[in-house]
Amino acid sequence: MPSIKKKPKKYFKKRKKATPKKVGHTARVETAILETLGYRSIFNYPMSFYQINTFLLSKRKVRPEVLKNALNHLVRTRKLGVKVDKYYIYKNKTVPWKQRYNNSQRLLKRAQNISKILSKIPWIKFIGVTGSVAAFNGTKNDDIDFFIVTKAKRLWLTRGFVFLILKILDLLRTDEDPNRKICPNIFVDETNLAWDKKARNVYVAHEVVMLHSVFDRDDTYFRFIKSNDWAFKFFANLQPPDYYVKRAKINKNPLLGFLEGWAYKTQLGYMKKRKTKEVTKRNIIHFNKVDNTEDILGGYKEIKSKLGLKSK
Repeated sequence: MPSIKKKPKKYFKKRKKATPKKVGHTARVETAILETLGYRSIFNYPMSFYQINTFLLSKRKVRPEVLKNALNHLVRTRKLGVKVDKYYIYKNKTVPWKQRYNNSQRLLKRAQNISKILSKIPWIKFIGVTGSVAAFNGTKNDDIDFFIVTKAKRLWLTRGFVFLILKILDLLRTDEDPNRKICPNIFVDETNLAWDKKARNVYVAHEVVMLHSVFDRDDTYFRFIKSNDWAFKFFANLQPPDYYVKRAKINKNPLLGFLEGWAYKTQLGYMKKRKTKEVTKRNIIHFNKVDNTEDILGGYKEIKSKLGLKSK
């Protein structure tokens, strides 16, 4: 009896449908990318893959390969544009990135040279650059914003010497002469490193993580970052350094204590007629005559709305 031939089995793998979990994860990553580039679009600033991976606005870590796939999909669907390896919101205006980067490098070099002079003041513990120069988005003639940390109870003495030295060297920024000059707009003493809880937002978080150190004594930079680890909750891919924060020692020299009190009262009296929104306390000075926080946060909210993203 002839044998019955069986039909050969067809071996093939069925294409797996994306599970809701994977779809949801992809959507979250794409949303995080759009939020990140949406924020930077306020400054017309495109970002490289490395920058997006580092400063991704996400509460969950995202693996580089997942991020890359999401970026490619957003480019294919014309939600993002890419030029010379820089990503930006599609059809959004961008700055000449290479030029801004070179400008910032030159201004940071200038900041380092000036910080060497100011570091001779014995009560300065840290000098950092903030703002557009720290973000490598500086123009040729931008001023340079200095963030200065002082020893405990030596803030106003330090501020007096800083302004005196910069004034003598013709390096102090003024409204009449701002180009490439130093604007020492924030002073805090080492007992007050943590940012005010009421002012913690995405804008300040960027300022914290992009702070560029040009002078550091006694690991004050790491102490500042550790005291403001709240900022890293905005950037899951960026982890704060594991550093033990030592308690600041207060120098009880009576003469210096008297001079600090005198410097506080004298400078505060001088500022009284000119004071607008400046914060002037014993352990913090913040010259925020023109505070852009609300404008930036408002602009970010508007951009998210245009991109169809929910405000958090």
